[in-house]
Amino acid sequence: MIFKSLKFPLVTNGLLAKRCFTRTFHFESLNLKVGFTRQVLLHPDSEKLYVSQVDLSPTSTKQVCSGLQEHIPLKDFQHRLVVVVDNLKKCKLRGQISEAMILCGEDSHGSVQLCRPQLNNEDLVGQQVMLKGQNIQPSTKKLKPKVWEDIRSRLYIGEKNIVVYKGEDGVERELYVGEVPIVVDNLPRGSIVR
Repeated sequence: MIFKSLKFPLVTNGLLAKRCFTRTFHFESLNLKVGFTRQVLLHPDSEKLYVSQVDLSPTSTKQVCSGLQEHIPLKDFQHRLVVVVDNLKKCKLRGQISEAMILCGEDSHGSVQLCRPQLNNEDLVGQQVMLKGQNIQPSTKKLKPKVWEDIRSRLYIGEKNIVVYKGEDGVERELYVGEVPIVVDNLPRGSIVR
């Protein structure tokens, strides 16, 4: 887990001491949406990457490069509902722009599966993924890599293949889009999400 420490001087009884505050980053920093992989192509300059056109609404499509070629066959990736981290900074991967990230679960043996809504309904495209029972506005602020790594470290697969987030209070909360849980096909509890 990555922490950002802020140090402020503290004067006590005339003595100078240091107080260290530790800050963790919260789920509310994420902007997760359901997307639809309209088109998936092999990256022209990489044997590991796909270049996907992911619909996030009828008027919004983002290009996403993902290192899934070795894990998920193209036919199983194209025309699928996926969960997208929509507020990462744009980057170039082998010369191709990547505007977001697709969430996947991975077990300890290297088996990788897409995170997706349990219900395959294209009406879910563009809807926000939230913690069960919470209705908090997603962040529009772009995530810095350290913030994403801190949040990602608390995402994993829980019971019944549902993706969960372990909050700062130690409580597991399931990810939902509306009333529909976010799941993987069949990874063991504790598998990481990245």
